[in-house]
Amino acid sequence: MNCETSTARCRPTVTAVAGGCGGAENRPASTGRWLRSSFCRGAADTCVDVAFGADHVRIRDSKSPDGPELTFTPAEWAAFVLGVCNGEFELPAVTPLG
Repeated sequence: MNCETSTARCRPTVTAVAGGCGGAENRPASTGRWLRSSFCRGAADTCVDVAFGADHVRIRDSKSPDGPELTFTPAEWAAFVLGVCNGEFELPAVTPLG
């Protein structure tokens, strides 16, 4: 995906399916080690960790590293990333009460 850092928005491209932002050099290796977004600025309670395997993608809550994990296929992960890039998972606007 091509990320526009000024707006933190993405435009889906072919590289998004491979899990990279900006090209092959940024695609995560299939090492299984946990990765955290560079947009997570030290606040462990607001982050999600991701680990890429050869045939799966694992996700966990960073504040509970020994807790449960979600596991997805690469195709499921690619569909999710493309949905994020397409704005399908934006937080709803919050209207004040009163």
